[in-house]
Amino acid sequence: MKRTIIFFILILIPLLSWADEKKANLIFYDQIVKPVEKVYLMANLRKGLISVKPEISGERVEFFQSNNDKKSLGITLTGIDGTAVKEIPPLKNGFHSFSARLADNKRYSAEESYGLVACWDHKKPIIIVDIDGTISDTDNSELLFKKTDKDSKPLKNAPDVLRRLSKKYNIIFLTHRNELLLNKTRLWLKEHKFPPAPVFTLRLGEDPLMPGEYKDEKLKEWKKEGWNMKIGIGNRPHDAEAYLDNGLKAIILDDDDDLPDKAIKVKDWKEIEKIILKTPDK
Repeated sequence: MKRTIIFFILILIPLLSWADEKKANLIFYDQIVKPVEKVYLMANLRKGLISVKPEISGERVEFFQSNNDKKSLGITLTGIDGTAVKEIPPLKNGFHSFSARLADNKRYSAEESYGLVACWDHKKPIIIVDIDGTISDTDNSELLFKKTDKDSKPLKNAPDVLRRLSKKYNIIFLTHRNELLLNKTRLWLKEHKFPPAPVFTLRLGEDPLMPGEYKDEKLKEWKKEGWNMKIGIGNRPHDAEAYLDNGLKAIILDDDDDLPDKAIKVKDWKEIEKIILKTPDK
């Protein structure tokens, strides 16, 4: 009984720190867009995990483009769901860096949030990549209670292989991590020299879908938009099911015997590279 009480206290302390009335989380969302499309930058402002009403509305958020000189794109208010949206003109092909921050706010404090908008030709093939257990040796449930991701290590050869594959394919990181880990995840990917790529996480306030369901829904959304998704890399049977259900080749770093028949089981990233490079695109 005593151990149980101590366990819940240890969990509650970091959660209570997020419940600070003035402390908020500002999250800029990565996107994939086509060159002809208008772009709607989005950032969400919310309190911590245990707030009764976490969404913060009516606050001023300023957006910046930061590819070269940091250029303000203007200020917009957060809506009832805590989301601020800023429309900008279509972008040129490539990666575009943006950020969002609170503008002269005395009621709340939040760190500036940086992210990517990838403007791609929708015909170029895409590889979808999971994070925990696929490129990182982490369990995402542990990361909410760590200030940094510095103890996490990339799986051997994963950064090098993905950098090489990124010359032929566009890369998307699709993870069931909570969006409160988004900024931390971006920093970890950059620190370990993974290729630039948008990162998509489970949003707070969305239905608490199982990992496979969340990925399946996101892949269906992109498929409907016409993105040319070819390959999915993960480490769980539910990853394989989501990839295969959406017409992707499923490559799984796992020794689980319950993998779907069409999934390709591999032992490391060198094997992944060989499989992908020897497979002609259709």
